[in-house]
Amino acid sequence: MKQFFAREFIWLIAAFMIGIPSGFIFLWMLDLRTLGEQITFDESVFFTELYLVGFISGMVSVYLLRLVRASIITIANKKKES
Repeated sequence: MKQFFAREFIWLIAAFMIGIPSGFIFLWMLDLRTLGEQITFDESVFFTELYLVGFISGMVSVYLLRLVRASIITIANKKKES
């Protein structure tokens, strides 16, 4: 049981590490610009919300890839046994 929690904790850290740059990549792909010379409060809140969307989607993608990998391995093992 300890090994399971340790492995999940490592994957959570990996998801955070992948989520941080994916948030910045998401903002870079949107190529947002400010209206004036300085960022207004509303714009900074909007940029932060968009960063969080990219961050969360990066974390979710890590867990989805883990699920797909586990499914492929399970299917391959069942075909191997039969």
